Amino acid sequence: MAHKYGNIIVCNTRFYFGASSNARFHFAYMPEYSKPLLWGYYTDLSIPAIGSTVVDDGTTAGQLLVHEGPEYAGIIVAPVDCRVVGMAYSVWLYNPEDGAEKFRLGAMHCQFSDEQTRTDDATWKTLAYIDSSTLSGDEAGQVQKGSTTFSSTNGDIAAGELIGIVGQSFGSSDSANVGGMNGVVTLMLEVQ
Repeated sequence: MAHKYGNIIVCNTRFYFGASSNARFHFAYMPEYSKPLLWGYYTDLSIPAIGSTVVDDGTTAGQLLVHEGPEYAGIIVAPVDCRVVGMAYSVWLYNPEDGAEKFRLGAMHCQFSDEQTRTDDATWKTLAYIDSSTLSGDEAGQVQKGSTTFSSTNGDIAAGELIGIVGQSFGSSDSANVGGMNGVVTLMLEVQ
């Protein structure tokens, strides 16, 4: 269905995060923090499969609270019913550790209900994600870019719902991570 303003909505966000562990995903600090591009918050949980949810696991390290969606991770609120149909990235990897394998950028539905308390446990759903090119061995700093498209209803988001962007490193061990990275990620939504 075409909306009176068109069918496609595009949102970009710049970021920086330093992956010090492969056992967590990162998301942005609050906007007024002195380093607005830094994804300095994290939870010791992994980005789940597209269409799956991640839930606070009850531990301090794995804590994911409802306020962290709108306060930190969120980059866009769907103005109408939409579907995530594309993601793209362009990044600079400073110096990946020996054994780093890839990084993943995910679009998450940061679910919450009106009038929940700040400390209620969060449930976030993966709408889409994109993996980087594969790394092997002890690679030097490098630039990478990529894009992908989606058509699944797993990427559907209702009007008024919040979408956040998160990032995670993968490697042969917890310390074999992609390290510091700077970049831009683009999210493309199609009006439903």
